[in-house]
Amino acid sequence: MHPAPLPCSSAITEVEVYARGALVTRRAQLPADLPAGPITLALGGITPTLDPGSLRARAEGGRDILSLHTALHIPEAAGAPGEAAARVLTLEDDARRAQLRLQEVRHAADLLRSLQPAPPRPGGRRRPVGRAVQSARAACALIDHHVARLDARARTSQREVEDLQRELEDARRHAAQRPQAELAGDHPTRTVLVTLDAGDAPLDALEITYAVGAARWWPAYTARLNDGASRAELTLEAFVAQATLEDWSHVRLALSTADLHRELQLPELHSLRLGRAQPPRPTGFRAPPQGLDALFEGYDRATRDAAPPEPPAPPPPQRPPYAAPEGGVLKKREAASVASDSALADEAEEQDVYLSMPAAAPQAMPARKSASLFSGFGGAAGGAPIARGESRKRADKADAPSPPPSHDPGDAWLRFDDLILEDPRESAARGRLTARPPLPLPITQARRQLIEETPTPHLGKDPLQTRGEFDHRFLASATVDLPGDALPRRIDLQRADASATTRLRAVPVHEAAVWREVTLNNPFPSPLLAGPVDVFIGGALLMTSSLSAVGPGGAMTFGLGVEERVRVHRDVRAQESTRGVFGGTTAVEHTVTVEITSNLPAPVPLDLLERLPVYGNSDIEIKLLRATPEATPYDQADRGAPLEGGLAWTFTLEPGAQRKIELRYELAFSSKYELHGGNRRA
Repeated sequence: MHPAPLPCSSAITEVEVYARGALVTRRAQLPADLPAGPITLALGGITPTLDPGSLRARAEGGRDILSLHTALHIPEAAGAPGEAAARVLTLEDDARRAQLRLQEVRHAADLLRSLQPAPPRPGGRRRPVGRAVQSARAACALIDHHVARLDARARTSQREVEDLQRELEDARRHAAQRPQAELAGDHPTRTVLVTLDAGDAPLDALEITYAVGAARWWPAYTARLNDGASRAELTLEAFVAQATLEDWSHVRLALSTADLHRELQLPELHSLRLGRAQPPRPTGFRAPPQGLDALFEGYDRATRDAAPPEPPAPPPPQRPPYAAPEGGVLKKREAASVASDSALADEAEEQDVYLSMPAAAPQAMPARKSASLFSGFGGAAGGAPIARGESRKRADKADAPSPPPSHDPGDAWLRFDDLILEDPRESAARGRLTARPPLPLPITQARRQLIEETPTPHLGKDPLQTRGEFDHRFLASATVDLPGDALPRRIDLQRADASATTRLRAVPVHEAAVWREVTLNNPFPSPLLAGPVDVFIGGALLMTSSLSAVGPGGAMTFGLGVEERVRVHRDVRAQESTRGVFGGTTAVEHTVTVEITSNLPAPVPLDLLERLPVYGNSDIEIKLLRATPEATPYDQADRGAPLEGGLAWTFTLEPGAQRKIELRYELAFSSKYELHGGNRRA
């Protein structure tokens, strides 16, 4: 006789969250002295959303694991919320009812205020004016009295609504601080049963690992700039949400962009041969051996001797003849009882419809001919009644034993976690394996749907779309706490100092402003995925920007806003002339002058960008005459938006200095043309 399972508590120590789902590791708190014989440890209180096929166990010490399986425990009051969650629900209902009462009172008061005494109808009995005025005044006084009473009730209801709203906010704050398992109340749980072999050697540790599907994450970053943006600290962060009905407290966290479940099968290259047919390739299926039923003779004998004698079968009930009701309409249950011998019995029972009878068939009909009664509704092909010989053949076929189920020797037989052994009481299929995929619990489906509907954080990017061709893994430097409320929580993973370079950027052809940009080098050995980055300067939040993916050793650039201490002014002058013997060519020379003034206390690099006009027709000629100082071509490939005709100047802007840049270019075209908007171009 096997001993009863020994209860054993456990705690979550490690969690690795994937793009969808997570791998949870629990460590058992072993008792001081374990029996020397075989013992089964029961680790209870585990989330019911775990995947039973992913369960693994590892023992450290001198004892080995013999078996590992799970058991689902459903309490009697399953689904009832916890005390804190129940109070929130109760207060929400009370607040909703109080709000409805307030709206009802206000609506009644508004209706009374809209009432006005009506004058006497024409043609009616004329009353004295004094009596009519007196009646109107009495009606107005009555209306005012009831309106005052309703206003007093509305004020009382308003105070009640405000009090309930305050209590509801307090209850929600209290519930947010409670563990998720307590909020969920009595919900189904799983118990992991680990059977250890016999031995006197101590068991040092026991860990189990299982997969859950209700978890996901989004990358995020924080950049803190100090000393005038000359130094920076970059924090690798993440938004993590999980709804596994258990809280992750003080766990070592890892984040991965990989898929939790992935089919890893080597490709099979089939050869094409000309000639005789080749035998089919072998599979994992093996036919049941001969004499399989002989293995169950002892089981049949034991169950037959232990089972009480079966009572004699009662005689079949005599079904009374059926008479159609008036109007020829059969209700659903009556139609199902009449059509129990026909093919429409199941259909009449499942569909919520009424079956109409012909008006010419109100007389009683024997029950044995009920099959022909519904022949016009699809019981037989073409609406013809079923022949007596065919019905006897069908009855003989129904009495014959059903053949054993056929097994398809396909790839499904290699999924050993999906194979189950049939019930030995079923003589046709006992002793045989059946491929039946496990169906997830409704609570598992609901939790996965809840985590998929979790709102994405601001500027957040799903790792499934931004991970690229390779998967990456990020480790948290400290333990974290993550409640299972399906809300994204921002956590710190790693911090590192990064080299920062500040530059100014001006494009005066588009806007007379100078922008400050900072460039940070990636200080981590891993890449940085796309996501939001919060930029702080001197402890104050400056902005939240969107960061593109950056590889290891790469650099990221984001703007810090307009630099007000640097001014830029752009001036354009145009001079038109003609060329050729007969003046057939018009030449428009443009001179662009850009002046930059700095009031910064320290020198800073500056990138000044300009652009020549671009025209895709040979009728107009664009020529650069002079650039002072000399410019370099710029195609804007570093920004991911290439362009033509770009020019760039890069120099260091000294404190209090003023720089001047001059650009001259010429547009030459036929005199019979004119530039749209005039030949003077800015």
